Amino acid sequence: MTFSNSISKASRALAARSMLMKRNPFIAQPPQTALYYQQKRSFVASGVAAPRPAKVPGPETATSNPPAPGGGTSMMERLGSFLVGAGLAGLLSQYYLYQELLTSNARMIERQHDLEKRIKMLEGSK
Repeated sequence: MTFSNSISKASRALAARSMLMKRNPFIAQPPQTALYYQQKRSFVASGVAAPRPAKVPGPETATSNPPAPGGGTSMMERLGSFLVGAGLAGLLSQYYLYQELLTSNARMIERQHDLEKRIKMLEGSK
């Protein structure tokens, strides 16, 4: 095997791999070289891409009050909330059903009038 043949085989293999990677991005990338990491460190050290400092929590988030004994919602409060929610849902569904009933009745009456006009036209043409 000559030197030019080995170069052409290597270039074909590299081209095939790059085409495969373009089609499927989930193929593992080759490991980064030491030069890459050296350039990354110098880029960060130059101050252009300096890492952000860690966020220090303020005094209002550092302390919290312990829950009061016996706190929380009682069963009656939960039941009341449920009944209010069920009542609102019932009212809204009743409103939407009523609106649907009105529009469907109006459509049916309009179709009935159209049918009556057709019947009158047919009876008049005889």
